[in-house]
Amino acid sequence: PSFVGNPDLVPETANTYNAGYSWAGPRAQISADYFHADVTNGITFDLSGFPFTYANLREYTSQGVNLSGSVALGGGFTPSVAYTYTNREDAAGVKIGGIAEHATMVKLLWMHERSGIRANIRGDLVSALPPATDGSYQPAYQVWNAQFAARILRRGSNTVSMYVQVGNLFDESDVFLYGANGQ
Repeated sequence: PSFVGNPDLVPETANTYNAGYSWAGPRAQISADYFHADVTNGITFDLSGFPFTYANLREYTSQGVNLSGSVALGGGFTPSVAYTYTNREDAAGVKIGGIAEHATMVKLLWMHERSGIRANIRGDLVSALPPATDGSYQPAYQVWNAQFAARILRRGSNTVSMYVQVGNLFDESDVFLYGANGQ
């Protein structure tokens, strides 16, 4: 296996709160929320050796916002966007790596309800990850995916559909963690 357990791992604990608002109308919806967590013994990946394992982080605070919205346009088109800002730092103000500060998802869905055909293109745009405790990091990246689905059988409220999905349309490479040495 590429990951093994860590018998010295201590349970993660957190005091958390969040507040948000969501609204949905006949053609549009929006949501926003704020989150805050005071974390003790946070659990993270430890990629410093092989096989990989898990490790505890020092105490830190994680806070941020989630925003999302979509609108049903004419012709079966529904664009949507979601954004998350996350700030994780310890009491001294040192950034805690492992999670991107900025992550955005954009999607354009097209659907023909009567025929049961759906198609979408989705982009995930992720900022660089601050270095983790083991020195690993991840550069900023974008990954785009497309999907096409068609209903092939309908019996009452049951349907059978087939779909084709193409991931990483633009063949983005090196979007995963790098070690402290850049490899």
